[in-house]
Amino acid sequence: MENFLEKTLNIAKQTYKNWNYPIWAFLLIDDKFEIEWQNQVVTENNHRLHAEIDIINKSQIYKWNVNKKILYVTMEPCNNCAKALVEFWIDEVYYILEDPSWWWKNILENAWIKTEQIKYKYDEYLNLIIEFMQKHWWYNEVLTQYISIKNNWENLYQKQLDLFIEKNFINISKELSDYKTRKIIYNNTLHYLKNAFLRTPEDKHQLVLNWYVADTNKLIKFIDENFINKDFEKLEISFIKWLHKNLFPEWFIAKSKDVNWKEFIQMIPWEFRKINLQSKTNPNKNIYLQFQSIEKNFEIFINNFNKTFFNIDDILLFASDFSRIHPFWDGNGRTLDILVDLLLLKNWLNPLFLWELKQNDEIWFYKILDKVYETRDVKLFYDFIENHKNN
Repeated sequence: MENFLEKTLNIAKQTYKNWNYPIWAFLLIDDKFEIEWQNQVVTENNHRLHAEIDIINKSQIYKWNVNKKILYVTMEPCNNCAKALVEFWIDEVYYILEDPSWWWKNILENAWIKTEQIKYKYDEYLNLIIEFMQKHWWYNEVLTQYISIKNNWENLYQKQLDLFIEKNFINISKELSDYKTRKIIYNNTLHYLKNAFLRTPEDKHQLVLNWYVADTNKLIKFIDENFINKDFEKLEISFIKWLHKNLFPEWFIAKSKDVNWKEFIQMIPWEFRKINLQSKTNPNKNIYLQFQSIEKNFEIFINNFNKTFFNIDDILLFASDFSRIHPFWDGNGRTLDILVDLLLLKNWLNPLFLWELKQNDEIWFYKILDKVYETRDVKLFYDFIENHKNN
């Protein structure tokens, strides 16, 4: 094992010299075949080119085979890489350095994948990562945490953030008239507040908190006025689009670059997406509705829901259908989680606090959405809720 980690570490150093994020992955198949690759996010200007994703792309012939697949990687896989490794049927994952911002190894562990941190030449690699981040300003949010790990042997910075939120954040009283609405919104947005703290200097944290409180209060007021306290006749597309818009700052526009490095607008909040997306959890990557059909089919979908809605089963079917349409480029999950809980609340049912619930096993949750869409049987939903409601 140390030989493989030594190899990944040495090539990660070379990757660093090429100005890429110094992460290298090494895949061993049946103890015989070796496939290796590096992170290319910086040099290719593509945030998707993580070492793990590229190595999976180079190893597709082994995806559905029963070969034993062991991954050695210098850093703990991120959220998307962990999900991709689950779909790749990886058997074991070993890494040197933790990712303090995300801690996504639980995704692998929930899928019964052996995952273990081996602190091989830990200090040497930690110093390499810190040195790299000090030269690339966009990693500042993670740099602070790695420095905290180096100085304190643990990530005290995150603990300080948790204490700051606990001390300064508004305590939600159950006596408030909008208590459940407020809890639904906080449930779906609080992790974004924590991430905002990680990306800003400590002296700006109170300002970030003030923005968050103002934005969430605006969102809660919008929901109360346009849904909770409004005579319920039908679910309106305009409400869904405005809900999506209010999940983002007023100035927010998502931009990206095409293959020719030409910048283009990827998303404006509330507008239906104008590009096709691929699923990260379904073997059929093209399950989402083609963008040309979204507007017409979304209108049909909402009209049918308004006509056939009777009970909680219909709300769970709504969740499955909404997910398959995937109307927006980003923010579909947050919009859906809030909508489901608001529909329950509006009909005098207890909210599921869906975002928190699905964190227990996010990959399986989205597989359930796909299965319910195909079978129209919501039993899997109820089983998932029963298994995780007290976690």
